[in-house]
Amino acid sequence: MKIVVATLLWRRFDVFDVWAEALKDAAKGLDATVEALVAGSEGGASRALVEGHGFHYIETPNEPLGRKANLRLMACRELEPDYVILTGSDDIVSPKTLARYVELAHSGDFDEVALNDIYFYNVRTGQLSYSPGYLNTRREGEPIAPWRMLNRQTCDALGWRGWNDTKPKFLDSQFYPKLKAMNLRHQRLHLRTDDLFMCDLKSDVNLHPWRHMPHWARVNPAILRRHLSPGIISKITALRG
Repeated sequence: MKIVVATLLWRRFDVFDVWAEALKDAAKGLDATVEALVAGSEGGASRALVEGHGFHYIETPNEPLGRKANLRLMACRELEPDYVILTGSDDIVSPKTLARYVELAHSGDFDEVALNDIYFYNVRTGQLSYSPGYLNTRREGEPIAPWRMLNRQTCDALGWRGWNDTKPKFLDSQFYPKLKAMNLRHQRLHLRTDDLFMCDLKSDVNLHPWRHMPHWARVNPAILRRHLSPGIISKITALRG
């Protein structure tokens, strides 16, 4: 079983370093081969950072973002994965959560696995917030974009492309309707009720800046200690500096 975690990188090398270390920490001892592929846009600097973590790297222009996302997915095909996980390079996953993905991959029962909710961590203030996802919005019923896992058959059916090459941002509003139309066998995970954890690290440089939304709930940051190793928490805390 091979799972490729695929992401996009632009600036925020310190945040990516935390992402990479958290992924490697979560992948320890799993009954699967977990590799990472990163599409970066800053030449030798981003390549050295990514390959220094032992990950696969491709160089692409950062804009338009739709083309960069397509090139990332197309590059995954060369690694011959059984499953691909698409996520941001600031979306930190816990070992228990990644283990759940591996368990579902081994079952073979699902074409798509995705999350319904998410945590957000402000690296400048140390504030942790919980979002129930698209609850009570026009997109209610849709999963969130980070940590979406697709099996190889689904990627084949998509032609290993999911976005308009000219799309500048808001990629999931274009990609998810394609998946929904395919009537996939899907599984939705609930972080809060399933005692899982994934958080988006928000800093001063984000595609979508930090803004505490009305439907978010403030959460005690001590929850990180239940889900992440002391080493990863130290790295996240160090970002405040």
